[in-house]
Amino acid sequence: MLKEQLDAARQELNELEAERSRLNPVAPFKGVVVDVEPDLFVGEWVPKGMELVRFIDDQQWIVDTYIQESDLRRLDDGKWGWFVPEAAGLPDAWLSITSIDRDASRILGDVALGSAAGGQVMVCIQNNKPYPEQAVYRVRLKASFLSKTISTGYIRGRVVILAWPRSLIGDLIRGALATLVREAGF
Repeated sequence: MLKEQLDAARQELNELEAERSRLNPVAPFKGVVVDVEPDLFVGEWVPKGMELVRFIDDQQWIVDTYIQESDLRRLDDGKWGWFVPEAAGLPDAWLSITSIDRDASRILGDVALGSAAGGQVMVCIQNNKPYPEQAVYRVRLKASFLSKTISTGYIRGRVVILAWPRSLIGDLIRGALATLVREAGF
């Protein structure tokens, strides 16, 4: 009987330790807290899944951009480019591609990049979610150096990537063949 009580007490202790670690989150990297929810008060209940703060790595900047399907084959991991921020006074940042999604994005990951919020990706808003009007693919790039003048975790701008060249004659021939096949009913 004492052994059963000991096992029950150990199980309860393990559950309490798991709950404590869940309620005391630890970030997987060193960084700073930004974008604290301004309407929070001590002792206030919040809904599950609500974003309370944003935690960023201020030593490593990641840039997400979206490209059209026609440009997908022109890019490879490791290609270089640069980021031109919309904010005045901030310098451009050199980038290198770290990953390219091979599946089209069904929902735009960041609302601010959509045309409804002034971004470059044409979107249609349905149920408060931005759906791209054309197939777009996310490309993730890493900044090679940091500007100490940047104080926020989020900056919108333009990305220019040094990609493989595009053949204008090849594009013209592909378009003509696609039109021929479509009109011929194949």
